[in-house]
Amino acid sequence: LLRKGGYFASYTPFLEQTFTVIDAAEKLFGKEHVQTVEILERELTRSARGTRPSTRVGHTGYITVARKI
Repeated sequence: LLRKGGYFASYTPFLEQTFTVIDAAEKLFGKEHVQTVEILERELTRSARGTRPSTRVGHTGYITVARKI
């Protein structure tokens, strides 16, 4: 499926999906070779008074990366 030294990456918008990906990746690559981070996206507004989020609504997702050693 993946060559030795190769990387696997997955983007998932929901935690339930993320847990499924993590469980599968840990079985294939081992716990020590799997990392997941949360990504938050939101627009910013810049003015003379400073920079702040333009809305309180943001979109989040999770990126899981694994490496075959």
